[in-house]
Amino acid sequence: MEYNAKLYTQNESKINGRGVWHYLIDTPIGQIHVVEYENPQMELTRFLIDSNMEKARAKYNAICKNIVAGRI
Repeated sequence: MEYNAKLYTQNESKINGRGVWHYLIDTPIGQIHVVEYENPQMELTRFLIDSNMEKARAKYNAICKNIVAGRI
């Protein structure tokens, strides 16, 4: 049996040279949100959020604000 998933970029930002992304993965068993950012060493930090668009948007926005403020 084959299952197909689709990936959609919801948001993408470049702040102080660091990337921040929010992806939506749509699968037959539900949606998964991936929010990730580049830390000061340019390594990726990733969060997986199950089926909650508002929570994923809030995480993305919080990361952006924290990078601008120099907290992460």
